[in-house]
Amino acid sequence: MNIFNLKRIKNAWLFLLLSGCIEPYSPPELENNPDILVVDGFLDGTKGSCTVRLTRTQRLGSTEPPPIETSAIVQLEEKDGSTLTLINQFNGNYSISNLVVSPLKVYRILVRTQDGEEYASDYTALKNSPPIDSLTWSATNQGIQVEATTHDPDNASRYYLWSFVETWQYTSAYYSNMEFQNGTVSLRSEDIYDCWQEQSSTSIIIGSSDKLSQDVIYKQPITVLPTNTDKYQIRYSILVQQRVLTKEAYNFWLELQKNTENLGSLFDPQPSQVLGNIHYVNRPLEPVLGYFSAGFTSEKRLFIRYADLPPGFPFIRDFPGCKEDTILLEDLPTFGSTGKLLTTPVTIGGIILIGYGYSTVDCVDCRSKGGTNVQPDFW
Repeated sequence: MNIFNLKRIKNAWLFLLLSGCIEPYSPPELENNPDILVVDGFLDGTKGSCTVRLTRTQRLGSTEPPPIETSAIVQLEEKDGSTLTLINQFNGNYSISNLVVSPLKVYRILVRTQDGEEYASDYTALKNSPPIDSLTWSATNQGIQVEATTHDPDNASRYYLWSFVETWQYTSAYYSNMEFQNGTVSLRSEDIYDCWQEQSSTSIIIGSSDKLSQDVIYKQPITVLPTNTDKYQIRYSILVQQRVLTKEAYNFWLELQKNTENLGSLFDPQPSQVLGNIHYVNRPLEPVLGYFSAGFTSEKRLFIRYADLPPGFPFIRDFPGCKEDTILLEDLPTFGSTGKLLTTPVTIGGIILIGYGYSTVDCVDCRSKGGTNVQPDFW
């Protein structure tokens, strides 16, 4: 699971590499060669998987999707042990599963690009994450804030990183139990009114208990659901994953977090350059952006229903421009060319059928908003 907004990360790196002058300026080496490799890798000992995403930087201000590295060879290497090649997904992602990893060993990733350039991470030990004690939520003026609490009785964790996957149930504007196919109206074979949508976190969420006497993180803010969202129209779920970082990895993400928040103005004070643990084998001084980490993770899921929210909390069903109309029986032969969907029968006195309601696809088929009508197993 790729948990970070890599485009923001790459832009933040360009921000970090700019000089400290007070006027907007892009160094010639970055302007002439903006495609610096970006590596985001994680070895998950709990799930027995390793995922690596390879992309390239862009010139500052670019609005295009980040270029992806599609033809590399990526390997996971165990020190004094085996080397395994990750499967190329051909979308910038490389992964391998069904791994058996040991907390007593250290691992690194090796990358060879299509151009023959070679990169390697530092060897990294797997950090163990304590359980997430609780996931809670509270109502604020901004919306619903989800919070995580955890602790390590051995005081050995100290540096934490969280990611999450949201899933929510929603409906289309109009229910449809009829469909028009091959000139015939029949009962619809599948439900297109109820859907579920999933979204992964894109922000950098970190916390530390380093300055505390006890290794306790209490109600760490994970995300805020704004009051104008329809995510809790019916039922909302969030699965939070927790990692423990080394101090070096924590400092890397901390500096990157600061600069992704400040990104957009070159007049802000320029911080020192952040160094990851990925290196260019052939030219050690050339910058490579990103980090490879490893660990045993913990996770916890929270459900929130609209009925659980405080009285008076806004109920949002966002269907701009949706309206329902009626097509009479005698006009049905032309309905197949309208690009619209039937909703429900229209009758007189509940007995005499005179036609059917209809509306546009985006108002009838909930899948048009990007979700699926297949209920998740955990639901």
